[in-house]
Amino acid sequence: MGCGSSALPVNPLDSVEETLKAIMNGSLPPEALDSVLNRSNVNTKFDIDDVKDLTPLIMATSAGNLPATKAVLALGPDLSVTDGEGNTALHIAVKADRPDLVTELITAGSNVNSKNEDGCPILRTAIIENEDPNILEKLLQAGAKTDYTEPEPPLQTAAEKGKIAHLQLLLQKHANPNGVKVKLPSGESVDLLTWATKGGHSSIVGILALGGNDDATDLPAVARDDEKDSKGKHSDGKDDEDDGKPADVSPKTTKTSSPANDDDSKRQGGDGAEHTSQHDEENDVQEATPAPKPDSSEPAEAMDASKPE
Repeated sequence: MGCGSSALPVNPLDSVEETLKAIMNGSLPPEALDSVLNRSNVNTKFDIDDVKDLTPLIMATSAGNLPATKAVLALGPDLSVTDGEGNTALHIAVKADRPDLVTELITAGSNVNSKNEDGCPILRTAIIENEDPNILEKLLQAGAKTDYTEPEPPLQTAAEKGKIAHLQLLLQKHANPNGVKVKLPSGESVDLLTWATKGGHSSIVGILALGGNDDATDLPAVARDDEKDSKGKHSDGKDDEDDGKPADVSPKTTKTSSPANDDDSKRQGGDGAEHTSQHDEENDVQEATPAPKPDSSEPAEAMDASKPE
């Protein structure tokens, strides 16, 4: 068996189990698999450290050992084989947040739509367990479906978990929010947008309203267009009545009353005719009517000025 073979147990069964264990924990290189595994027994289930029913692929994936996983995949294992909880190797890799393992398993042909014994789709695992949407994107590109409804639709999972990037990616991949119903604390079932609005989840409202497009991060500014500050102004500083039109700042016309033109002003006030200058009005009045009686407030000298001496 080459270098290091003398250290392996003599019993064939123990040899396989101990070799696998040593490979998975890194004590032996992946090449050691050639001494104990082949295409005929690659799907054999072993009990390792009180964990039962582990295939070499499940072992390698659970250990997060990429070289060992590649070595097992090269032997053509059954990718649908599960662990004691019904998880495939792909489930395990997704839950461990290992995009490198996910890539290898998808390339080998793993079913991206499989569910574990709890009925949890792999896509749901990616939404819940992974902070980065990279794995979710890999699954979607490989054909993962977004139309499942149990235990809840993927859009609901992303929204309730506050996974904004995942929500946006799902919408970009045409996940349909129509028909998704979420229960409020009151027990009322509402659509996803109403749930987000009533719950004050402004970022989620924005993503849903824009359908996950690339401008979704700009939506909060759009959503505030109709909001007002405490002084009743819009966010752009305009009042309700200010519809973008300039304010009327033209000076208001004021009239100076005098005894000579009070009567004339009354005659012209209601007919909308144009007013002449005050000087012209006074001249017209002087020519058309006798001089008015002197106002008692005028000095006496001014009244006698017209008499001949």
